[in-house]
Amino acid sequence: MASCASFMESPLVLWVETFANGRSIEFQDLHDGIFLNKVLQQIDSRPVYANVNDTVDDMNSRLQNWDILIRNIKSFYVDVLQQILIVKLPNFQQICKEPEKEASFTEIKKLLLLILGCAIQCDKKENFIDTIKSLDVHVQHEIVELIKEVTDDTEFIMHIEPTEQLETYTEKMFNHVTRLLKERDDYFEILTELAQERDFYQKQSRGNTALPMAPPTSPEKHHMVVELADCKAKIRKLRQELEDKQELISDLQVDQDDNKGIVSKLKNENAALIQDARAARLLRDELDILREKVAQSNAYQAELTKCKEKLNELEFYKSRVNELREDNAILTETKNILEEQLSTSHKRVETVIELENELMRYRQQVEEMTLERDADREKIKILTEDNAQLQFEKKSNMNESTNLEHELVSARLKISGIGGTLSDQMAETTNAKVLRLDLENQRLKKKIEELRESSLIENTSLNLELEKENQRLAKKIEKLQGSSNDSSQQCIDLEQNLHVAARERDNLAQTLETLKDNYERQVRELEAENDNLQQTVHVIRQRNEQTNDTRLKELEKENKQLHETVTAKNQVTSKLEHENRQIQKSFSKLKLNSDHINELETENSQFEKENSELRKSIATLQLTCDKSEVLEQENSDLEVENRKLQKSVQTLKSALQKKENLEQENINLTVENKKLERSLHSMKSASSRIAELESEKDSMNREIQQLRKSLENQRNQRTKQEQMELDLLDLDNENQRIQKSLEVTTKRLNQLEKDNTDLEVENEKLQKAMEEVKMSSKRLHNVEKESSELENEVSKLQTSKAVLEKENKRLKQSVQLKDTTVDELTTKCNIMEREHRSVKRTLETSKETSSKLHEFERENREILQQSNINKKTIATLREELVNEKIKSQQLSNELEKLNGELERVGINKEKLVMAEHSQDDK
Repeated sequence: MASCASFMESPLVLWVETFANGRSIEFQDLHDGIFLNKVLQQIDSRPVYANVNDTVDDMNSRLQNWDILIRNIKSFYVDVLQQILIVKLPNFQQICKEPEKEASFTEIKKLLLLILGCAIQCDKKENFIDTIKSLDVHVQHEIVELIKEVTDDTEFIMHIEPTEQLETYTEKMFNHVTRLLKERDDYFEILTELAQERDFYQKQSRGNTALPMAPPTSPEKHHMVVELADCKAKIRKLRQELEDKQELISDLQVDQDDNKGIVSKLKNENAALIQDARAARLLRDELDILREKVAQSNAYQAELTKCKEKLNELEFYKSRVNELREDNAILTETKNILEEQLSTSHKRVETVIELENELMRYRQQVEEMTLERDADREKIKILTEDNAQLQFEKKSNMNESTNLEHELVSARLKISGIGGTLSDQMAETTNAKVLRLDLENQRLKKKIEELRESSLIENTSLNLELEKENQRLAKKIEKLQGSSNDSSQQCIDLEQNLHVAARERDNLAQTLETLKDNYERQVRELEAENDNLQQTVHVIRQRNEQTNDTRLKELEKENKQLHETVTAKNQVTSKLEHENRQIQKSFSKLKLNSDHINELETENSQFEKENSELRKSIATLQLTCDKSEVLEQENSDLEVENRKLQKSVQTLKSALQKKENLEQENINLTVENKKLERSLHSMKSASSRIAELESEKDSMNREIQQLRKSLENQRNQRTKQEQMELDLLDLDNENQRIQKSLEVTTKRLNQLEKDNTDLEVENEKLQKAMEEVKMSSKRLHNVEKESSELENEVSKLQTSKAVLEKENKRLKQSVQLKDTTVDELTTKCNIMEREHRSVKRTLETSKETSSKLHEFERENREILQQSNINKKTIATLREELVNEKIKSQQLSNELEKLNGELERVGINKEKLVMAEHSQDDK
């Protein structure tokens, strides 16, 4: 029971359980054959063998169900899958007799494996594969390995027609034939052993029956001898009849072989017709494909015309987009310039704040320096007082030294007689002291002078540095005021430029709305715009020249006034304070301008979004252009494919010839296989007959020996007679059997004659069909001649072996439809001729469209050249405009610099203007 439970948990059983519609199956459902027949009906809805017993009561009904199941599996593999089962079929007798043994489990597993192969290779295989995917992962892996074993193992199945190279296929067939021969020899040995055992048991049974018989009486001996002679005569007659019938059988076999040759020829002719029909069917499929391609080409041509119309619009859009891009680039450049100016203004404001901080710091330093100067003055006073004291002490010391000299002189005079050494020594000491004091006095004087000079130098240097710093700070304040004016002017310019940009944006929106107009109108508008631009350029140049002249005059006047107003330097400090206030006001204005600039940046981002949308539309238009090019290429590819298909007819014919040879070899192999099978059966029957004849011969020899012994020994005669009677009964049975076999052979001969007549009728039909096929082949030949004129432009196609093998499979699978294809050949040829004409017409139309395309391309090129020339002129005019704008900006910057310099000098522009007006009034 444990083995049964493990078997029910195997992957094949779990897979078969999916056919039970959710209910769990038991082992009895597997070995009674009812459930498995239902599973096979779900896989193959056309069972060849039906009459399944739904109620299994005994072993015979179970055997019948299993026999039907195995026959249906064999017919599915042979008829549908075109495969021969090489593996040994499952022993269903073992399954029916002893279902719960290991051997029966292996046989059921083998049958489930065959059902799995049917399910994976049938028409509903996708559904079954989905059910397999719904199982567990390890079950899926094991089922995949089993599927490989069923489909790929050459020891399990063999295709009726070779799917690979002939050498490998013949090697595999040779291996299988050698295996079959070995099995034949093994079975023959088993048969001989069984025949010997049967003879042995028959002898034993005869010996056992002969012992209790009593010996015959003497008057009956003569009668027995006469009967024996009659029996021998009958045996001779029967042997002669046997020989005659064997000769008849040999003659019939010769006739049968001749009929088989005729049948094989008819089959070959039939196969050739089938191949022609398949070729015609392939040509029909190819023509259907060509029709579809022609319809597609017409649709593509319509799309091409639309795409060409769109191309013309696209070119205009491209030119307009390029213009917009250039305008956008100019706007971005102006934006960058304005941003740079803003950043510089921000930096200038920051520098103003830093300079104010530096001013405060320098003022603190000035105060500290003044304090240090006062301290130095006090030190100088103290030093001068010390110097006066030192001079006074010096004078007192000098007086003391003179007094001491006088005293020394008097002492010398007094002590002249005592000795001169003391006076000399005192004089020397005093002189040394005096010299030392002189030296110290000189050193102190030098120090005092140095201190005076250093204090004066330091005071002067500090004063100079303070004056320089004051001047530098004043200049910085003037510069900051000028930069603030510049920044305010730049902000004004930015606002103006942004207004201009907004206006240009509106203009661009209007131009985008008018993009759908014709190209000529756009060209005229562009020419008008060019004229306007040239006029504006001239106007701007004239204005710049006029403004330059007026500015030069104003500058000269301002320079004169500068010379006159140099004396007003005392008012600089008050002006600086006023300008500082103005700088703070301008700083607040700059903040407001920065907010406004942020708003303008948002508008610019919106512009950029619109530009991105335009780019997307351009990308879509480019994609349509690419699609049109792809469609043109596909049209050319279709023409090439048409030629290739027409060329492939010849290659298919050569392939069909190869296939015919392969099929003929396959037929020969099948005939040889059938001959081998028949020889096997004949050998089996002959071996049985030989064993029977040998037993009969042995029995006859034994009978002769028994007769001799009966002549010699009359006691055993009765037993021998009884044995002879038994032998006679056997001979009668054999005679009846031979007569039955003769009747069967006669019936077979009649059937063969009927089959021969049927084959002759079929041969006549096939010959008629052959004639029709020949006519159709002539038509095809004419069609091929017409197509060969088109095929001269294209090189030969190299068809691979894999394609041929696939086509062979496809051709082999269509064998079942041979009867209908022969009748449809003539109609197909007519259809092919019509389709060939339609293909010619489509080719002519495609040529006309290609010529039209070339003309359109030329016109498009000319339009593109004109548009490029117009673009170049517009670009040059725009460059000139940009240069003029840059020049005007430079002049405005120079003017602003001059105004800044005037303001730094202290000249107010408004006062100058008022002074000029007053002079003019005077």
